[in-house]
Amino acid sequence: MEATLKFNLPDDKGDFELAVKASAMYCVLWDFKQFMRDELKYNGNLTNKEYDLAERFQEKFFEILQDNALSLD
Repeated sequence: MEATLKFNLPDDKGDFELAVKASAMYCVLWDFKQFMRDELKYNGNLTNKEYDLAERFQEKFFEILQDNALSLD
């Protein structure tokens, strides 16, 4: 199977940039997901308040991914 994306440049420059940089955006999201996981799992220096906030951010992160039908797995 093949797929071809076509853009009318320069009019579609914004959409073209999004498509070209999608892999980099995925890597950024993956790295942030791993950072949040590591902070919650391995950082024993977090106060209860910091831990709760980090957990809340992580939950919101996954909620936003789910709302947009995205998965990093």
